[in-house]
This record gives sequence, C-alpha cells and structure tokens, in this order.
Amino acid sequence: FNFVGRILGPRGMTAKQLEQETGCKIMVRGKGSMRDKKK
Repeated sequence: FNFVGRILGPRGMTAKQLEQETGCKIMVRGKGSMRDKKK
C-alpha cells in the first residue's frame, strides 16, 4: 500500500492542506521517501 502517496496526495496538495489546517510541518522519512534525483 502506498502510504506516502496517500499522505502527500496529487502534487502534494493533501499534505499542504493538512499543514495549513494544523499548523504542523509534515516530513516523510524512511526508505523510498526521497525523490530519485536521477529522474
């Protein structure tokens, strides 16, 4: 199950909305959480 995709949403809109509503910063950590710089 793609948890990162569900949290971030399309183009990060879900995460941005959650950050605005809660005033918290969302950071995803762990294997596969960083975007591949080669792409």
